[in-house]
Amino acid sequence: MGKNLEIWVFGDHRNHLRDRSTLQVLGQARALSGDKGRVTVILLGHQVEGMAREYIAYGAQRVLLVDHPQLAWYRVDLFTMLLSELIREHQPEIFLIGASEFGKELASRIAKRLGVGLCADAISLEWDEKGERLSASSPAFGGTFLARIAWSTHQPSMATVTPGGFPERPYTETAQGEIVRVEKDLSEASSRIHVISSVREPHQTTRLEDAKIVVAGGRGLKNPEGFNSIRELAMLLGGEVGATRPAVDDHWTSDEQLIGQTGKTIRPELLITCGTSGAVQYTAALRGAGTIVAVNRDPHAPIFKIADFGVVGDTLSFLPSFLMEVKSHLFQEITDLYRGQVKTGRDQKSVTFGQRIKKLREDHQMSLIELAEKTGQPPEFIEQVESDGLTPPVSFLLQLS
Repeated sequence: MGKNLEIWVFGDHRNHLRDRSTLQVLGQARALSGDKGRVTVILLGHQVEGMAREYIAYGAQRVLLVDHPQLAWYRVDLFTMLLSELIREHQPEIFLIGASEFGKELASRIAKRLGVGLCADAISLEWDEKGERLSASSPAFGGTFLARIAWSTHQPSMATVTPGGFPERPYTETAQGEIVRVEKDLSEASSRIHVISSVREPHQTTRLEDAKIVVAGGRGLKNPEGFNSIRELAMLLGGEVGATRPAVDDHWTSDEQLIGQTGKTIRPELLITCGTSGAVQYTAALRGAGTIVAVNRDPHAPIFKIADFGVVGDTLSFLPSFLMEVKSHLFQEITDLYRGQVKTGRDQKSVTFGQRIKKLREDHQMSLIELAEKTGQPPEFIEQVESDGLTPPVSFLLQLS
């Protein structure tokens, strides 16, 4: 690693702050650069200077900003041309892009245009023992193996980085960094792609890689009906559903729920993994998980080697009993919500159900919009509940509890 190492990160600011992949790549770039290099975010867009300051607060030491009305929409041919020109002009040693669908398409085009190698879906990036050559790990042969990737001397070394694999740096409002505006003469003729319309798809749930609680199922659930217990448990705990490759291949759930080297890398605070043996392509994506609870009938299953708590038993026998316990606990919390008394200091004060919901929200320092997003309801619904104008369904109370 040279003293003037230059690492670039592509600033994919679509759906910020929900999509954290660029911030995770930025955090790893700073870890690679140490105190000898500089990390630069390349930001293309229109009226996005505020986003440039956000990247600095998350660790960017410099932002190259190309601001133009023609860059308001993501168009892969235009972005490929601009980024390739900037790379040829500044010649960074490393260029990293989050492995979103757009990022993968963009990275492959840039690598082809520059004639350099590209590591796809990197799950690790590190220097060799001498700190001179960068290497990466990437899934190979359908995720059965991890391939060790090294680059030739042709620069930059390019990689798309799997979301969820690296931690982002803490937000520092007082962080100092340089914003460099780059002027480009662009027109309608600069791109052959014409955007007719763009509609953002609403999301009712947290992305799997961002979820704090994940309930995952594998082959041990035996059939789609068994996998439904995973969905029910995830719903009761306010978490997201995950799956191993066999569950996805058997169409028990969608590919969006796949956890593993060819799927999502997750970092939940709690992971409950049921009927999963613990194959390396699955466990490699769990490295950042907090508490892991594993359920498997084989006491020698590899999953128990990484689990904090293990249950040896048949998953299909364990889950119904566990679900009953969870429901009992949640219904007790719901009953407490309906109680008409609440303690305020030494006194007890009668409150309505709606007032209790409002106080619960305020105690957790949540806005109406935040509570609406977490419970999957519109803000108007929350307002009606808090004003006692509407009695909420049980599903809302389960989400609330």
